[in-house]
Amino acid sequence: MKRWSGLGLLLGCCWLLGTPTGLAQEEGVELSQQENQQINNLINQLGNPDSNVRNEAAESLVRIGEAAVDPLITSLQAPYPDVRQGAVWALGEIGLEAAADTSSSALQDPDAVVDSLIIAFQDPDADVRQKTIQALVSIGSGAQVFSITTFQDSDAYLSFRALWALEQIGEESFDPLITALQDPDAEVRQRTAGALGQIGS
Repeated sequence: MKRWSGLGLLLGCCWLLGTPTGLAQEEGVELSQQENQQINNLINQLGNPDSNVRNEAAESLVRIGEAAVDPLITSLQAPYPDVRQGAVWALGEIGLEAAADTSSSALQDPDAVVDSLIIAFQDPDADVRQKTIQALVSIGSGAQVFSITTFQDSDAYLSFRALWALEQIGEESFDPLITALQDPDAEVRQRTAGALGQIGS
């Protein structure tokens, strides 16, 4: 019953907002109080116990686009990790689409998405930090700034994910990788040396 309740609310939000076409974003229509409430309802569904509902809510927020950015940034402070993870993913996808969009519907302030994701890497939840790495790498811009300090994450797996991020960035990550060669963890040093070798080849 909970699953269908969540799906019913989700479908109602999508119908009201016209998320398949991004109506509010494309026509530049100012959102009404009701539409803002529906966006917030979708964000609340990011914490739904049903993963299908969470995924559909996140994808709907991506289709809404810029109108959902500010509420998503606010939700990065939500008390529930699932909500924060979904918000990070949605912001990353919105930023990725905006980076490839040369039309007038591109984000007016793309740096706001990158800046919010950089801050999200301070999240106490390791899964949120991992999704932040993936989101920033997918966007491209700003990822090198983020990666300078994150290869030393206290979570060992995330240290390797951050090193992977640096590998994807290429030559711009040379200086932070040189610094990582001094890491006390032998595996981090070994992975770093391999990353430098790939960049130099």
